[in-house]
Amino acid sequence: MAVSGPSADDGEPRCDGGAEAGEGRSCRRRRRRRRSSGPSGPPPPSLCSSEGGSSSEELSDDGEVQVPSRVLARTAHLLDVEDDLRRALIITYIGNCGDVPVEDVSGLLARRFDLVAEDQVFKRISSSELLLLLPDEATAVRVYDSGRPVVAPTFRLHLARWTRIYHSSGTAL
Repeated sequence: MAVSGPSADDGEPRCDGGAEAGEGRSCRRRRRRRRSSGPSGPPPPSLCSSEGGSSSEELSDDGEVQVPSRVLARTAHLLDVEDDLRRALIITYIGNCGDVPVEDVSGLLARRFDLVAEDQVFKRISSSELLLLLPDEATAVRVYDSGRPVVAPTFRLHLARWTRIYHSSGTAL
């Protein structure tokens, strides 16, 4: 099947089915769907209001509420937190248990990389992900080990360095 350029009559791509391309095939077109606001609905009014206390929501032509985009300010506190997160690793647990057994993960990493268990600080991100804070960036690089998985008999750990865009979502401004 060959797709040619826009036709003169409707501006849409034409699909030409030839003997070499397979008879009877039709061209699939991608439809763009509008994302719904999800089951939770629009964000609460406290998140949509500006500093003056008045609502900054606007209604679009089709009656939907549009929330203005937010850009985080690069404050000194945010920069300090990002510096601390340079020594952080994101651990994805793959195994049979529902929640990540933190004691097993801590013990495995301590044995494998000669770490002191008290120097490891774990924060739960989700049921299968942890954020591991290590004492310094050099230790984080050593434990990361080029992203190789850490394999135990009953589970596997995938390690990733923390990045600013981890679990982020956004849009073009």
